[in-house]
Amino acid sequence: MRTRAGETRGAAALPHGIVPYRRTAIFDEVNLPAGLRREHRTRTGVWGRIVVLEGRLRYCVLDPVSDCVLDPETPGIIMPQQPHRIEPLGAVRFYIEFLAAADGIRAAMAKTPRPGPRTPDALIAPGEDGQIELIETAPRQKSRGKREGRSRGGEKGPR
Repeated sequence: MRTRAGETRGAAALPHGIVPYRRTAIFDEVNLPAGLRREHRTRTGVWGRIVVLEGRLRYCVLDPVSDCVLDPETPGIIMPQQPHRIEPLGAVRFYIEFLAAADGIRAAMAKTPRPGPRTPDALIAPGEDGQIELIETAPRQKSRGKREGRSRGGEKGPR
């Protein structure tokens, strides 16, 4: 990573015992949510790994101030609650993987809404408090209320 003063810093490393528990859809320069271009942060105890599949992406950490260019050989590590933003540098494809301590995954998942069963991917955006949240890419389909061959009371109807 490079600071604004030009000083080189090593990329942050994930601590031992951190495991992935969720990831976003694959984003590109067109479908990148606006919230990721603005300042946002992960929740307490939640790390992120930005994985670039193609192209280049600028990863700007806002405190302490630094930035670097990510590519397929250089993933970006997001520390818990560290304010940051990203910007595409031309055509790019990437996703973000969320990680937490193995014993803290249940708590991390409870704070992050899950995509519905018919929604395999999710978009992320900052919530009102600036914390990053997952948002479904498509509305969940409503159940029909009645299943064929059953009445409202759950009893089998005539066939």
